[in-house]
Amino acid sequence: MIIGTYMPADLMSAQHPLKAVKQELQPRRLCEELPLRFLSEQMVADYLAARFPANRFPHDLARLIHQRTDGNPLFIINLIDYFLAKDLIGEGTSQARCL
Repeated sequence: MIIGTYMPADLMSAQHPLKAVKQELQPRRLCEELPLRFLSEQMVADYLAARFPANRFPHDLARLIHQRTDGNPLFIINLIDYFLAKDLIGEGTSQARCL
């Protein structure tokens, strides 16, 4: 089993490697496309709690992330990864620094 994520607009390019794979597998029912649904603010809070179980972030962090991403799961993960890379949040911290 192979699981991949992509944005549908990305496949509009003739050179995108997944375009040919999808075109070959889909007619034979050998692949399935599952669109991601947008997450609610509570779901963002639940994701933060699951990803950082030792942390107790303020509820405003989930609200901020939701507002900045509109609940798009791929954007949520990228934004959190950005916060980690910039040391704005971290494992075991109880607060988000200067967000």
